[in-house]
Amino acid sequence: MAGCAQLPPAEGMQGKWKNDCLPQAAAMATSLNEKHVKAKVLLITTTMWKHAIVVYLYPPGENKLWGWDYEWKSIQIRAYFSNPDQCARAWLTATNNGSVLIAADWLE
Repeated sequence: MAGCAQLPPAEGMQGKWKNDCLPQAAAMATSLNEKHVKAKVLLITTTMWKHAIVVYLYPPGENKLWGWDYEWKSIQIRAYFSNPDQCARAWLTATNNGSVLIAADWLE
C-alpha cells in the first residue's frame, strides 16, 4: 500500500498509511471508472523517487488527457493514453519536476 517517498500524506489519511500515493491513485481511478471516465494508475520511477498518479480522459468521448495526484490535483498533459512512458514524461514536464524518468508502467 505504499507509493511515493516524498509527498506528505493526504489529510485524513495521516497516520493510517505511509507514502499513500498508491492507494489514493487506486481509489481515484476506481471512482473515475465508475463514472464512465477512462482512468488508469500510472507507476512512475525516477532517479529520485517512485510515485503513483492517475491518468484519465475527460470529458468522456474527448481526447483531453489529464494526470492527477493529491498534491498537484488535475493537470492536462499531452501524450498518448496508451503509452505509459509518454504519459509519465508529460506529467513530469507539466509539474516542472526535473527528475529523470527510469520507468513507467500501468498498475494492473
